Amino acid sequence: GVVSVFGAPPVRVPVCVLKVANTMVYDPALVYGLARAPSSRARGPADPLLRDFTNGAGYAFLVDLPDGDYHVTVHSGDAIASNRTDVTVEGVNLGQIFSPTGNYGTAEAVVTVADGQLTVQAGRDGRLNAIEVVPVSAPAGLRVTGTTLVPEASVALAWDPVPAAAGY
Repeated sequence: GVVSVFGAPPVRVPVCVLKVANTMVYDPALVYGLARAPSSRARGPADPLLRDFTNGAGYAFLVDLPDGDYHVTVHSGDAIASNRTDVTVEGVNLGQIFSPTGNYGTAEAVVTVADGQLTVQAGRDGRLNAIEVVPVSAPAGLRVTGTTLVPEASVALAWDPVPAAAGY
């Protein structure tokens, strides 16, 4: 999966995340970035996923990904102001993340990337603290391996394992 953390440079994040400074405009060589450079703020809790954010209405985060289904979680909020951020992911309106001062909210959905690029749009306050992107892999070979009617009805299922699956 991909976790993108937004804010003013230098963006301070844990290992295994993409750092996205507000000045980082999309570059095909990097395969990710912002459609335009919004403003940013560096303030908030010690949690590196929530501390910094980009903000402004009408901008987008872009990341090149293989076509497929992805579980996307957008984190938005502010330590010193209330927040109303409209979120659209791959054309799917996820509604508005509202969080009172000092709080943070999320919007999440499973979306389909069909053009090789995930697009996350921010509107209204447009605060993006972090975006988590996790591929959704459905197991192949789903089959019924047994049925029972008594004492309780049940169905046993089996499927082919998905490489690197964290659980089923």
